Amino acid sequence: MKKYVYGFVILVTCLLCFGASAVNAQAPNNKFGIHIIDESDLSEAAGLVNSEGGEWGYVTIVIREDERDVARWQNVMDQVRRLKLIPIVRLATKMSQNYWEAPSQEEAVNWAGFLNSLNWPVKNRYVVLFNEPNHAKEWGGTIDPAGYAKIARGYLETLKKFSSEFFVLPGALDLAASNTAGTMDASAFFSGMHKEDNYIFTIFDGHNSHSYPNPGFVGSPQDTGKRSIAGYRWELEHLYNYGLSRDTAIFITETGWAKSNEEAAENYKYAFEHVWTDPNIVAITPFVLNYKGEPFDQFSWKDPISGAPRPQFSKVAALTKIKGTPEQLHSFEFKSHTIADYLVSDSEYSFYVEIKNTGQSIWSAGDGFSLSAESTMNTSNIKIADIKQTEPGQTTQVGIRLVTNEPRGIHTLKFSLLKGENKIGDVMSTKFTLTSPPSLDIFARFWPSQTDNRATLSLYEDQEFITSYENLSFRDGYATIPALTNIIPNRTYKFILSKPFFVSVVRLKTVYVGNVDINFGHLLPLDLNGDGALSVHDLISYIANPTFLLIRLYNL
Repeated sequence: MKKYVYGFVILVTCLLCFGASAVNAQAPNNKFGIHIIDESDLSEAAGLVNSEGGEWGYVTIVIREDERDVARWQNVMDQVRRLKLIPIVRLATKMSQNYWEAPSQEEAVNWAGFLNSLNWPVKNRYVVLFNEPNHAKEWGGTIDPAGYAKIARGYLETLKKFSSEFFVLPGALDLAASNTAGTMDASAFFSGMHKEDNYIFTIFDGHNSHSYPNPGFVGSPQDTGKRSIAGYRWELEHLYNYGLSRDTAIFITETGWAKSNEEAAENYKYAFEHVWTDPNIVAITPFVLNYKGEPFDQFSWKDPISGAPRPQFSKVAALTKIKGTPEQLHSFEFKSHTIADYLVSDSEYSFYVEIKNTGQSIWSAGDGFSLSAESTMNTSNIKIADIKQTEPGQTTQVGIRLVTNEPRGIHTLKFSLLKGENKIGDVMSTKFTLTSPPSLDIFARFWPSQTDNRATLSLYEDQEFITSYENLSFRDGYATIPALTNIIPNRTYKFILSKPFFVSVVRLKTVYVGNVDINFGHLLPLDLNGDGALSVHDLISYIANPTFLLIRLYNL
């Protein structure tokens, strides 16, 4: 008997890894799923498995060796993330004549590199190692349980080297197959795998089953045994003798009746409510949501011609589901912030913190994501906007509103990203110095008047309006603003002095801590049309009414 020899540490490590993965797989979970052929069916799949209160149901998808297009499959991963679906990816080779080519060990690293390059929607990356290898047509035209055991171990170990988050399942067997020239009985195939590798059934993260209602895919949902929809139970009892753990996570990635009528619909309802109820079952993905031609159109949950849902679709969609809570990896990258080094008291400021979503989850306030603040300031004076929906790879700006009625001095601010009440991490920390507002002395004369004058001073940063001071009273050409609030020291602002029918004057001035003075010079009453500027329109107004300017000058 040919065996692999492993040290005690390696064996224990494998068992511990399996145990941890099984626990993760059985977190609060929506076990409803469906098998699809094309990613265009994802939206309808979500409508089925996430109906009636459900979220994060499962979808089994097949990827062929000649379909490893990163852009295409990242788009699929992004879609299932938005739809709150968990993908189970079954690997496939290529068709050659009338059978699937047997996988090569050399392709393991290519598969692992491809799958690892994708941003999956949840932490557990469910991967099935090929399909029904007890059929010669599924394995290069031969039946080779020893060869499958070698390939399975090689692929699993390669995937785990790339990431411990790969949750690897064996290819399910055809439980109805007997010993013929083209098929092998499941018990014989399991035995052949174990003979080649005594530990083969201890290395997987879960067990994968095709539990169909045989014979002929039309059996009763109440049948039991190897060839029933409870066939996985026969498999488990058989594999416990080969070292399979009794708390193994169970995946039924294919099942279903080869008919589509009210009886089949009731069969599915009975199966979900009375058969597929084992607590270790993680997912049931019947075959198949949408298949338009032979030989599998009879299994399709949608009519191949009209595209209308068949009875089993409506029946299963009406069953109560669970809101799944799969573990997701949350991470972020701090990009920038606009919080200044110096601020003045008794002011209100708007800033933002910019962060990039580098994890698996879609951020939104509705899903419990938020930014929190710690500070030497009173945190009731810090208002943080809701996080907008932000998908992995996207960057978002979170608005921060500060009210600075605090003691003067140095203050700290620290922002953290939360999911619910759990901190994902500290986004950034900064300090700023809070000073007294500077005073502003203004010189301006309004020709030809020599008496008291009133005007408005407006303040802008670039094109953004900050504040305005109305009815400033000028005596002998001078006015004072004792506290210039809402400004950031050491920045340049645009000051606009305006008065009805006078041409407004603009000055750019850098505002420092302490006292600031601005000279606006003489303002002239030449704005006849009242738009604040001297233009050809004022000349037109004068031509139309030449006495108007004289009257205005007389009244000043």
